[in-house]
Amino acid sequence: MSMSKHSRPNSCNELEEDIRNKQSHTIL
Repeated sequence: MSMSKHSRPNSCNELEEDIRNKQSHTIL
């Protein structure tokens, strides 16, 4: 996990990215 990402005040964006990452992993 990147601390820089957590430092960013983008909860919605982080959540969406997490979902996308999970989806990508599922596709693989």
